[in-house]
Amino acid sequence: MSYKAIIPEVEKIKQRIGNNLQYLREISGLTQQELAKELKMVQFRINAAEHGEIPSLEALYPYSQYFQVSLGALIDHDFKENPSVLLRDLLDETKRNLEWRVQQTINPS
Repeated sequence: MSYKAIIPEVEKIKQRIGNNLQYLREISGLTQQELAKELKMVQFRINAAEHGEIPSLEALYPYSQYFQVSLGALIDHDFKENPSVLLRDLLDETKRNLEWRVQQTINPS
């Protein structure tokens, strides 16, 4: 695949991520300003991310943590089209956390 063929795909992914961030914010009942305050960011960054301007994967981490959604789900799925992905991802994350806590109880460091 040529470089020029990859660019449209990258743009689609960025737009999907931006749409997902906006969807998560809206279903949480937050304005961009409120989310910016929660994430200790400036509102400009929230707006830019929602419009697909994502500088790096690391920039998505605060959103992932705040909304309790994996980076993989944030990148790979369209939450508006398939909101059940959010529930499945949350359940998977909860399961991993519980397994870790049980392991820590059995084998404390």
